[in-house]
Amino acid sequence: MKIKNISTKFLLSIFTVGIAGITLIPTEAQAISQIYWTERGTDKIQRANPDGSNVTEVIFGEPNPFGIALDVDAGHMYWASNNRQMIKRSNLDGSNETVLVTGLSSPYGIALDIDAGHMYWTDNSTQKIQRANLDGSNVTDLVTTGLSLPYGIALDIDAGHMYWTDIGTDKIQRANLDGSGVTDLVINTITTFPIGIALDVDAGHMYWTGSSIRRANLDGSNATTLVTPAFASPDGIALDVDAGHMYWTSDGQQKIQRANLDGSNITDLVTVLGNPIGIALDLSASTPVPFEVDATLGLLLVGAISGISYFKRKNQEKKISKL
Repeated sequence: MKIKNISTKFLLSIFTVGIAGITLIPTEAQAISQIYWTERGTDKIQRANPDGSNVTEVIFGEPNPFGIALDVDAGHMYWASNNRQMIKRSNLDGSNETVLVTGLSSPYGIALDIDAGHMYWTDNSTQKIQRANLDGSNVTDLVTTGLSLPYGIALDIDAGHMYWTDIGTDKIQRANLDGSGVTDLVINTITTFPIGIALDVDAGHMYWTGSSIRRANLDGSNATTLVTPAFASPDGIALDVDAGHMYWTSDGQQKIQRANLDGSNITDLVTVLGNPIGIALDLSASTPVPFEVDATLGLLLVGAISGISYFKRKNQEKKISKL
């Protein structure tokens, strides 16, 4: 009997077998490393681990911060400073705080197109959607008519679309990234008081908050209610599509919460906050989550690897004896 081209090193790299025969195999990956959110009640931006632990203050003394967006590769976070009427940026740890855009009125939502070097935001006092370079230069008006109180904003870069909520017109709308082609997607017969918005482009879905958390196709069809809170409407929303989770802030309940993308398994992550509004996820890290294999299987694997090693050694001895 001959066994060729089998590497015990390869097998051992896949299976790590304990003394008691317990085998640990990396399986599901947790794709999120940090949750960031703004707090208008405490004038802070904070972050925490995905399970809500290790809450850390990264920005303080920022009156009424609202929308937040991350450029993880560059190590930056951007936010709408509502009371100070500006867009600001800092490192992810809160250091090197920089003013990028001034002279705004009431900026709320913010979204980034990193590859194109652009940031987009809503201003619900001037009733505009605007864009600038990531350094704050070249501020451009994109949508200036037909808006009332634009709030959340999200981008589908590949399709060249931006989506936003308008709590004044009770609509969700879409346009090209240059502001042309404004289209109504969801109107007030379906939703009430839409606030935050997030996209799962691969699945063809948009999620939004308001009186509830809802989901629809990207064209606005097939709207479905996923979460109906007992009281206090959810605000900002962000998706970890790979892990199958959505995260949101609840200003009224003063919580950060999470659920599966179908709305099941609602979990409180962080409580007793100062009115959380915007939320963003750092999706850069991946932590293997192990599971245990039955001890009997572990012993069988040990035996299999030992047997392969035995036959390889015997084949090698035969080769040497023929020399």
